[in-house]
Amino acid sequence: MLGAATFVAGHFVEVARWESWFGGGGHAVWFLNDGNRAVLFMMGCLFFAALIAGLLWARSTHDAIVHGGNVATGGVAAMTVLIFAAPWGPGNLFPIAIAIGAVILLLSTAVASLIVVAIKRRSL
Repeated sequence: MLGAATFVAGHFVEVARWESWFGGGGHAVWFLNDGNRAVLFMMGCLFFAALIAGLLWARSTHDAIVHGGNVATGGVAAMTVLIFAAPWGPGNLFPIAIAIGAVILLLSTAVASLIVVAIKRRSL
């Protein structure tokens, strides 16, 4: 749930600030449509969600990895729902968009999980 809520919240920020923060350039509001700033913003959102989840709730290094995976899974689920709910529709390249988005979100949460693992090893 945390990953889904984080992705949706990040998407709403992107919708509100698409032109001013992300330079939308006439593209539809979607984090992969910007090229860098919106992608980095969404990666940062999921990174911090996974980092906080791992630091607060992980009791072992294994838990830290599981929390990161859960945040990524929730983010990918929300991303998939939003891509189909978009006014322009999913388009014919939606499988590629979902795959690329999933890899991006998983990378950001994996980095957060590895940081939590490093911290938890020292504290256990």
